[in-house]
Amino acid sequence: MPSTLAGLLVAIYLLIPGYCYYLVRRSTVPTRPLSTAVEGAGLVVVAVVANTVTLAIYGISQTVPWVRNHSPNVVQLLSDTSGYLLESNSRLAYVSVWAVALLAVASGLTAACAYRFWPASLLARRHTKLVTDESVWHKCFSQDLPDDAYVFLECYLTDGSYSAGTLVWYNTDLQDHPDRELILRPSTLLGERGETREHSSEALVILSAREIRQIIVTYVNDVALDTE
Repeated sequence: MPSTLAGLLVAIYLLIPGYCYYLVRRSTVPTRPLSTAVEGAGLVVVAVVANTVTLAIYGISQTVPWVRNHSPNVVQLLSDTSGYLLESNSRLAYVSVWAVALLAVASGLTAACAYRFWPASLLARRHTKLVTDESVWHKCFSQDLPDDAYVFLECYLTDGSYSAGTLVWYNTDLQDHPDRELILRPSTLLGERGETREHSSEALVILSAREIRQIIVTYVNDVALDTE
C-alpha cells in the first residue's frame, strides 16, 4: 500500500482506467454480479494493460521530433521526481497536462473495450461463441440485434398458452432471476385450449420469466418488409 499521499494519488491515477471500464461496462451491459475480489482483480488487470498500452503509444510517439521536444523527460522524471516537477510552476502544470492527456487515452481505450469497439472483439463475436457474464436477454434482445431490425418473440408459457409479438421492453436486471418481466405488443394470443384471445391494436402483454417455458427470438428487418 502507498505510504505517502503522493503514492496514494499515483495509485488512484493508475487505477482510473480500470474503473472507467467497470463503470461503462456496468452502465451499458447487464452482467451478473461478481465477488469483490474478482471485480477488484479485473479492475487492476484492465488498468495495468491500458496503462501499458498507453505508455507504449507514448514511447512510439517520441520518435516524432516535435512530440519529443514538447513532452516531459521521463528519465529525469523517474530519477529526480521532486526536483523535476518542482523546478517551476509552469513545469508542474506542463507535466500535469500531459498526465491528464495520457489518462484520457488510457481511459478511452478501456471505454472502447467495454463498448466492444475493437475489431478483434467484433471478429470474435461474429465467428466464435464467446463465454460471457452478460444477461442472456440483453445479448439476444439488444447486443445481437442487427441494424434496421426489431425483435419478434414467440413465447411458450408453462401453462400451455402461447404469446407472440414485437418486444417493447424487457427488464435489464443484472441477475437472470425468474421475476424478470418483458412486454410484448402481441400479434397472436392463444389460451390453454388453443382459442385466440381478442385484443386491441394498442394492447400490451406483460410476461414474467417464471411463466415462460421457451422463447424463440426472430430479428425482423424493416427494410425487407418495406420491399415485399
